[in-house]
Amino acid sequence: MVYAIFIYTLSALFLFFDMMMQVSPGIMTDELMYSLDINIFWLGLMSGAYFVTYTIMQIPSGIFYDNYKVKEVIIFPLIICTLGGFLFSITPNVYIGALARLIMGFGAAFAFVGALVVASEVFEEKYFSLMAGITQTFVAIGAIMGEAPLVPLLENFGWRMTIVIMSTGGVLIVFAILFFMKLPQKNKSKVRLFDIKKGLKKISKSSQSWIIAAYACLLWAPMTAVASLYGPDFFKAYFNYSIEIAAMLTTAMWVGVAVGAPLFGFLATKIFNNKFWLITAALIGALSFSIILYIPITSLIILTIAVFFAGVGCGGQALSFVLVKDNNEDENSATAMGFNNTAVVVSGFIFQPLVGYVIKYNSGMYGNVNEVLQYSASSYLAGMNVILGCYIIAAFISIFLIKDKS
Repeated sequence: MVYAIFIYTLSALFLFFDMMMQVSPGIMTDELMYSLDINIFWLGLMSGAYFVTYTIMQIPSGIFYDNYKVKEVIIFPLIICTLGGFLFSITPNVYIGALARLIMGFGAAFAFVGALVVASEVFEEKYFSLMAGITQTFVAIGAIMGEAPLVPLLENFGWRMTIVIMSTGGVLIVFAILFFMKLPQKNKSKVRLFDIKKGLKKISKSSQSWIIAAYACLLWAPMTAVASLYGPDFFKAYFNYSIEIAAMLTTAMWVGVAVGAPLFGFLATKIFNNKFWLITAALIGALSFSIILYIPITSLIILTIAVFFAGVGCGGQALSFVLVKDNNEDENSATAMGFNNTAVVVSGFIFQPLVGYVIKYNSGMYGNVNEVLQYSASSYLAGMNVILGCYIIAAFISIFLIKDKS
């Protein structure tokens, strides 16, 4: 068991590294815009390039894991992601920066599914729900470490050296996996294009695969739209807190995911089935977010607890990978998990611009600070109602549409 934990941790470090690289531009916005002489629009395009290849490669990553040795599959994308980081650190302009982010996203696409595949190979089947939750914890911790903890490095060494230091961490993970990861030998048949198409066809024809993916997409929307983007400005405008406190509240959502994901995974192995905890997670999220939006809260402690539980609810999304795996044949399990993770990633593409659109076109602005438009509390409330709707629809899907074979 100890060795299994060690091997799994090596694979999860790739995921941790992926999340740090993914979110780190969020704390470097001013430095990046000044250094590359770009505005906020071009910064968004450059940073968002990461998700283009990240999304495109989700299903292909699962296909590779289903048909080739895991260690061989995981090592090369990690190297690619690391090289993309080093390229980003020396970028002279926004175009090379966007190329570097594309390269990073291409490699990082293999991280999440890879960790789940390793977990399925080194642990007994009964532990998979728990390990799916722990994997989501690595996502949350990586995201947390890619933000505020990097500020001292940024202030002392600048953004380029900060990226170099992070990318060097990727090199260390490469060598650790190369020399220490030893997985059980599994006979995998030689892959044929026909077999790949057949596997994808089976997954895409399964209504449960689509329903579970929809649940995963909706329950992760609060993390992509609130925790990853609009959270600080929302808490600042709606509750009149400083940006420091607003950022702390946003971090509380990630902490909630870090706690909720393994907790739901553990509970699913001990009592009731996965569906019960999917329902519970969505309802916890819906209730917590309703309290945040519609119950007058004057205590920062109470608000922090509510935000924390909104994140706990999102942690239940990890169980969707257990269900989609169980609803598909073993030889297509990694592809099915890649299919599900595509829906999770796509939530950012859908809900970040959608929530932004709703904020922009409701109520109106109340001024600008340093030439950046500021929106009213009522505007943010309108946008956050979209997220509350995501929790509620996810609860509906889990109650009435999802089937659990366990």
